[in-house]
Amino acid sequence: MTRWFALALFLSAALLFSVEPLVGKMLTPLVGGAIAVWITAMLFFQALLLAGYVYAHASIRYLTPRVQIGLHLALLFFTIFFLPITIAKDAAASWPTGANPAPHVLLLLMKTVGVPFFVLSSSAPILQHWFSKSARENDPYYLYIASNLGSVLALAAYPIAIEPHLGLAAQTGAWQWGFFALVLVFAGCGGLASRRVLPDETPHEDAPAEIVTWKRRGFWTLLAFVPSAYLLGVTAYVTQDVAALPLFWVLPLLLYLLTFVVVFARKPVISLQVASLVTPAAVTLCMGVIALHANSPLVAVTAFHMVAFFLTALVCHGRLAADRPSATHLTEFYLWLSIGGALGGLFAALVAPALFDSILECPIALVLATACRPPRDADGGKLVLADAIVPLMLALLVGAGILVLAHLGKAQDDSLFEIVLLVAAFVNYRRTDRPVRFALGIGAILIGASLHDGTLGHTVYAERNFYGVLRVTRDRTGKFLQIIDGDTVHGTQSTDPARKRTPLAYYARTGPLGEVMDRLHARKANAHVALVGLGAGATTTYARPGESWDIYELNPAVVVLAEDPHYFTYVSDSFPNREDMRVIVGDARIELAHAPEHTYDLLVLDAFSSDTIPVHLLTEEAFELYLRKLAPGGVLALHISNRFVDLAPVLARVADALHLDIRVRDDRPRTTPEQVKSGVIGSIWAICGRDPTALADFSDMWKRPPSKVGQRLWTDDFSSVLSVFSKSER
Repeated sequence: MTRWFALALFLSAALLFSVEPLVGKMLTPLVGGAIAVWITAMLFFQALLLAGYVYAHASIRYLTPRVQIGLHLALLFFTIFFLPITIAKDAAASWPTGANPAPHVLLLLMKTVGVPFFVLSSSAPILQHWFSKSARENDPYYLYIASNLGSVLALAAYPIAIEPHLGLAAQTGAWQWGFFALVLVFAGCGGLASRRVLPDETPHEDAPAEIVTWKRRGFWTLLAFVPSAYLLGVTAYVTQDVAALPLFWVLPLLLYLLTFVVVFARKPVISLQVASLVTPAAVTLCMGVIALHANSPLVAVTAFHMVAFFLTALVCHGRLAADRPSATHLTEFYLWLSIGGALGGLFAALVAPALFDSILECPIALVLATACRPPRDADGGKLVLADAIVPLMLALLVGAGILVLAHLGKAQDDSLFEIVLLVAAFVNYRRTDRPVRFALGIGAILIGASLHDGTLGHTVYAERNFYGVLRVTRDRTGKFLQIIDGDTVHGTQSTDPARKRTPLAYYARTGPLGEVMDRLHARKANAHVALVGLGAGATTTYARPGESWDIYELNPAVVVLAEDPHYFTYVSDSFPNREDMRVIVGDARIELAHAPEHTYDLLVLDAFSSDTIPVHLLTEEAFELYLRKLAPGGVLALHISNRFVDLAPVLARVADALHLDIRVRDDRPRTTPEQVKSGVIGSIWAICGRDPTALADFSDMWKRPPSKVGQRLWTDDFSSVLSVFSKSER
C-alpha cells in the first residue's frame, strides 16, 4: 500500500512540475522572451497551489472520507476534458502592446492550465491524508519525499532530456498520457483508502492531543514566505544576463524542491545544524558577488548564488519540518506553507517590481533567510541594542571607505573596494552565533556598497517594468552615456558634442553594421529599412534623407529613453523630420506580421533580452516571416553577440533549411584597445538573404559559419539553448 501511494505522489508531482517549464516555454514568445513571464507564471502556480491546498483542507475537514474520495476522483476524471494543454492560436493576434502584460499572462495561464494544475496541486495533502487514515499512520510526512523526488526528477529532466529531444507538441502529448496514468493510479489509491479508511476524523488513540496556535501558524507562514520570495528573486537576478529559458528557470526551483526532499527524510543527509553552521560562509561569499556586481564567469557566479540559496532555504524548510504537527493537522500545515509560498511569490512578482527600480528582492530575501537561522543558544535569540548598532557601523564603514577612495581619486580601483568589503565581512562574520545581527550586517554592507558605481559607471536614471531593469549610466571616464539592460550595455553615446552623431558600441562605422549600411547605400537609394530593437538609437545614425525606417521595439521604456534628448540624441538628430520614421511598440514577430509583404530592403534584427536574442526570433518560422517582408535582393542582418551562447550554428542550420546564403563577421578579435577607449565594443553580426548576389560585394571578413554536427533546426515547436553554450565564456 505504501508503494502504491508513493507512486501516485511521485507521478502527480512529476506532472505538476514538468508542466511549469512546458507552459512557460509556450508563453515566452508572446512577451518577447522577458524573464518576467516566468516570475508571473510562478506567482500563478503558487496561487493555484494555495487554492488546491484550501480545497484539500476544506474537503477533508467538512466531508466524510468516502464522499471526499469520490469527489476528488470525479474531479480527476473531469480534468481530462481540459486536455491537451495548448495555447490558443489567436493568443498572439490579441496580445496587448505597450501595457503591462502580467494580467494577460495570468488570464492566459488560467485558460491554458488552470484546471489541471489546480487538481494536481491538491494531490499531495489528499494522498497523504488518505494514507494516514487507511494505514493508521500518524506521521505520513515521509511520503512527502516521493512527491518531491517526482518534482526534482521532472525538473532536472526537462532541460537535459526533454527540451533537447522533444518538441512542444510531443511534450504535451506525453504529459497527457502521464495524466491518464495518474487517474488510474489515483483510482487505485482511492479504492484502497475507501475500504480501509477510519469511520470518522477522530485522532489516533496513540497521538497526543495537539493545539496549533496562531503564533505557530505565523511561524510556518514566515518560514515558507522567505524561501519562496528568495526563489523568484534569485531566478530574476541570475537569469537577467542569460536567457528567459526553462534551462535557467529550472535550477533554482530544482534546488528549492530538493530542500524539501532533504528535510522531510527520516534521516536527512544534511542536518539542520550542519546547514545552519555553513550558511554564513556561503551568504558572505554571495554578498561579495552582489556588492561587486559580478556576472562572470557564469558558472562561478551562478554557483555562489545557488549555494547560498540552497542552504538558506534548507535552513528555513528544516525548521518547518522540525515543527511539523501530527497527521491530524497535516492539511492545515500544508495550507499555511502554501499561504507563505503564495505571499512570497506575490512579493517578488508584483510588489517588488512596483517598489524597486532594480532586483532588490534578491538581496532582501537573502538577508531575511539568513536571519531565519536558529540561534546556537538561548542568548543568541534575544535581541539587544548591539544587534542594530553593529550593522549600522558596518554600513558607515563601507560607505565611508568608498567616499574616501573617491576623495583620493581611487574610486575606480576595484581592488581597494574589495579590501574594504573584506574588512567589513570579517568583522561581521565574527558574530555568526547571533543570526539577526549577522543578517542585518550583511544587509548593511550591501547598503554601504551601493555607493560604489561598479564597472558600468554611475547610474543617472533607472526604471523597472515587466520587461526588465533599464538604466542609463555615465561611464567611469565621464565620456559616455550608456543604456543598460540588466548588466548588459545596449547602446553608448559620447557626451562630446563633436561626436554626438558617431555610432558607438556594437554599431561603429568600422564594424560589421557599418559595412552592412555602406553596401545598402551603394546599391539602393531611398531604401526602406526595418530595425528590430531600438536601444540608444545608434543604428538610426545611418539613416539618409529619403529613406523610410520602421522601428520595432518591445519595451516602451526604451522608446522613451531613446527619444529623450536629455539622455540620447541619436534618434532626434537622425530624424528631424519624423515622417521618415515610424516606431511600432510590441513584439517583432507579432507586429511584423502586419507589415506589407516584400517591403524592406534591409531588416536589422538587434532585439535583446539583456544579453541574448529571444529564442522565438531565431526559429525557422521567424525567418520565414522575415523573408516574406524583405524586398527582392533584400538583406537580413542579425546582431548575435553574446557572452555565453554561440548562435552561429543555429543560424547556419536555419539557413540550410531555407536555402539561404549566410555570412558571419566576428569583430571582437579586431577591436583594438584604442577603439575600446573611444567607445567601440567588438561584436558579432550575421547577414543572409535568398539572393546570393546580395551578399557578393561584402568583404572577406564575412565567413560562412560552419555547420555543427547534430545541431537541430530551431522551430516554434523545438529549441534547446543547452546545445549552443559557449564553453569559453562560462
